[in-house]
Amino acid sequence: PRDHMPQALKCDQPPFDGFAIVTYADFDAFEASMRNSPVIKAGIADDSVFIDSDRSVACITREHVLLEPRTCFPTMNVSVLNPPAYVLVECLRRKSTLSREAFQEAWLEHGQRVLNYRDKSVDLGLMGYLQNHTFPGEKGGVDAFAGEEPFDGIGMSFFGSIIFFREFVGQSLAAPPMVRSEEEFVDHSRSRYVLTRRFRLLDPCR
Repeated sequence: PRDHMPQALKCDQPPFDGFAIVTYADFDAFEASMRNSPVIKAGIADDSVFIDSDRSVACITREHVLLEPRTCFPTMNVSVLNPPAYVLVECLRRKSTLSREAFQEAWLEHGQRVLNYRDKSVDLGLMGYLQNHTFPGEKGGVDAFAGEEPFDGIGMSFFGSIIFFREFVGQSLAAPPMVRSEEEFVDHSRSRYVLTRRFRLLDPCR
């Protein structure tokens, strides 16, 4: 992302090696799973073998679907394409002058502007866009990963190829009006931007 996004150039922190996402119906289901599920407990124990928890971050978030990840482009003459293989993950921290709630409200509005910018988001290859808003207070983190404070939000933009990623970022996400808008509420120096390859073990049911 550093070659295509001016936002990423402002961050001097190393990228993460990977991301794992576990989806629950609600917060109570998450808490019950953490307390009672032998599978989750075994997974956390296994994580310690290859994950440096002191340099990792875990966030408990509420998902906001701005564009449901799709398997095909409506403008193409095919009914089915492979699901999006690449995901731009934006781990965002707010400006110090903002509360987490104010940041998340501004981010939602900004996300809609990005999707509407020139009305080309889907045509530019964007196959999905999610915002994950971190819970306030102690609910925002997971004790097993205490390396850094939780991010205020984690954005996920889905693409079918690297080419589509470059086109969308260059013409929408990194367009000067969008960059100026983000600078009003995002502290880019404490945020992370990582382009990832997606591996689906179990798709969430919505």
